[in-house]
Amino acid sequence: MNPYLKFGIVFLVFTVVVIVITVATLVSLRKKSNQSQSTDTITKSKNVSFTSTIDSVTRTTINSSTSTGSSSIMTNETTMQSIIIISSQKSSHHSYVLTTNSNKFNAIRPCLQYPNYYEALEFNVLTTADYNFSFQTSTRGTITYYLYNTSFHPAFRYTNLIVTNENTEHSVNQNIILLLYTMTNYTLVMAPLYDQPPLIMSVNVTGPDLIKLKSVKITDDLPNYHVYEQSTLTPQSPSFCIWSPCPNLYLYHYYKAFQLNVSVTTKYEIALKSSTFAHSRLYDGTFRPFYPENNMVSYSFSTNCIMLEAMKIYDLVVYNSTHIEFDEFAINITGSGVISLFPINITETLSMTSLPQVEYTSSLTNESKFLLYQRPYPNSVYYYEIIQVNVSKTDYYAICSNSTILIKGDLYDVPFDPQLSQYPIRGGAGYRGLHRGHQFLWKGLLQSMTDYFLVISTEEVEMTGSFTISIISELPASLSKVD
Repeated sequence: MNPYLKFGIVFLVFTVVVIVITVATLVSLRKKSNQSQSTDTITKSKNVSFTSTIDSVTRTTINSSTSTGSSSIMTNETTMQSIIIISSQKSSHHSYVLTTNSNKFNAIRPCLQYPNYYEALEFNVLTTADYNFSFQTSTRGTITYYLYNTSFHPAFRYTNLIVTNENTEHSVNQNIILLLYTMTNYTLVMAPLYDQPPLIMSVNVTGPDLIKLKSVKITDDLPNYHVYEQSTLTPQSPSFCIWSPCPNLYLYHYYKAFQLNVSVTTKYEIALKSSTFAHSRLYDGTFRPFYPENNMVSYSFSTNCIMLEAMKIYDLVVYNSTHIEFDEFAINITGSGVISLFPINITETLSMTSLPQVEYTSSLTNESKFLLYQRPYPNSVYYYEIIQVNVSKTDYYAICSNSTILIKGDLYDVPFDPQLSQYPIRGGAGYRGLHRGHQFLWKGLLQSMTDYFLVISTEEVEMTGSFTISIISELPASLSKVD
């Protein structure tokens, strides 16, 4: 064979082999390049599509799984999908024209001023999540809303209640975010705060799912309960002193006490009418004439609208104004639950003559300790004395004064230091010192095994004179001067 021909054949075969190997190598590299480019594209596209917060989540997820490339991509996609679901919000809208034929809170119900007419919507959700409620009216007024769990009845506005803006600050566009649960039936009640029909009310609910808001007609067919009691306050009635048990601060009032309880937790109207000017006080628990501030939850001289709890016992006390011997009165209580009201006798008969008194007498002089204040002029001198107070049992006590000068008293539960800013203990009566006839009064709870320090000082600059401090209680107590 021609040697040139033989060489040509060998060269051709070698060239074919090289081409085949080269093509195979290029195909393999192209596949790897495509795979790498695909991964980068996914990461970049998702990083661009979301906020920086989501981007950081994406990068963290990928970096934590660098040992297995495919696994890191799957984790990244799962994280991104969950974020996509959360960020996908759907809005449900309901509008309603409120008219005089709409649902209406019964006008004879107690404690109801506004709202009167209302719209009720029943709904449930498919996903447990946060939902944003936004309320509006055509008059740009304010909507009072109530959200209930399971059921709603206008006679029991506070039964099954989840949330309301009834007693909060209102704004033109109210918004609230609520966590709602699946497998739960809700009722949303909307009512204009001041506006009257006709007007349009609307609500937008934004969340992960659409919500079907179903308008319902609710009939108020429950009876309205009430009780009525009439009586007279006379000098033969028991009496108590509002401000003080101290002999020179007598402000006696004749009173009559009633025990009150209700069957349903809701608001009740307590109306009081009298021939002169009687008042009423409501107590959560027992009324103690010697400590009339304790357990008191409300005070009124006419009509009072108050929330009462079922299965609780209240004491209702009606008393007259001072210096009035006879006073006829009537109480009328109205509400959506059965009401029980009957007179009771208070067994506590504490009085000035029956209680022991611990007294301490001293004087403020030019030799007494003094405080310097910059009022009414620089370096004004006020004399003071410190008295240590100890009680034998934790209970309520009254500390009062009898003095020829205008003094004040502050009680501390730590040693008094005029160089420090210290705050006195507020008495049960709610004031630092009651100034009537140059005196002061402190009433409140004192603990046994605690040293208290009563600081007696004057109201006027460089005032001197004698004073007497008394502790009035059915329990032993002690007063001693602190040098």
